[in-house]
Amino acid sequence: MKLTYRGVSYDYQPPTVTTKLTAETGKYRGVDVRFRAVEHPPVQPLKVDMIYRGVPHGEQT
Repeated sequence: MKLTYRGVSYDYQPPTVTTKLTAETGKYRGVDVRFRAVEHPPVQPLKVDMIYRGVPHGEQT
C-alpha cells in the first residue's frame, strides 16, 4: 500500500492476522453477529534502543 505523510512517500505492508470463528454470537442493532478470535497474534519486536537528550534507554542500559 503506497502512503504519503508530510510529502514523504513510502510503502506500507500491514501484518496479516489469521482468525477463526468462535461459538459466541451476539446482536448488534438487531443484526446477528458472529465473533472471531485471533489464532496467532502478531508480536512486536522487544528490542528498542532509544536515546533521549544523549542518554541511552532500553537494551543499551
